[in-house]
Amino acid sequence: MQDKPRRQLVLGVTGHRPNRLPEHARGFVEQQLAELFAGVARAADGIAVTLVSALAEGADMMAARAALAAGSRLDAVLPFPAREYKKDFSVEGARAFDGFCTKAALVLELGGTRTDEEKAYEDVGLAVLDRSDMLVAIWDGGASAGRGGTTEIVAEAARRAMPIIRIDAKGETPTTLSGAPLTDGMVLEIVRTLAQNRA
Repeated sequence: MQDKPRRQLVLGVTGHRPNRLPEHARGFVEQQLAELFAGVARAADGIAVTLVSALAEGADMMAARAALAAGSRLDAVLPFPAREYKKDFSVEGARAFDGFCTKAALVLELGGTRTDEEKAYEDVGLAVLDRSDMLVAIWDGGASAGRGGTTEIVAEAARRAMPIIRIDAKGETPTTLSGAPLTDGMVLEIVRTLAQNRA
């Protein structure tokens, strides 16, 4: 007799690069991510939790660090081959990227090209959503710098009626779940509901 497949929950992440993560707010964002993934791990109680991330320098890597620290699986979906993608990052960011790729259970390179970078970034954002039950958005509420940016991915997640946990990239407002202040009880409820739907 085959074992019943383990229930699982997949979170995707979208968020800003370092230029839109003010230095004074980064501690707040890191704390919110740590509390979120620790809360998800407690609520999961035997449910397998995965974070899907494009591993861009900034919010994506911050979320990956918090997810791994909480015992979640990390899947990486990249807009370009890894060697090309690393050219977007600082020396420190490229080193961190390599470390995350080593720890990821899956690294999927979508194979975008520099001749149409915006499409490559849009494609990877949509690929993250396609694989996810819920979106974690580290977002300042402003417009995107280009196609496939955080604002567009948040809007697409809302169009799909996907639950969105928003962490304010400016560190000025409380973390919310689809617009309501996030509580431990809400995390428990959404984790159990989404995992049951996926089972």
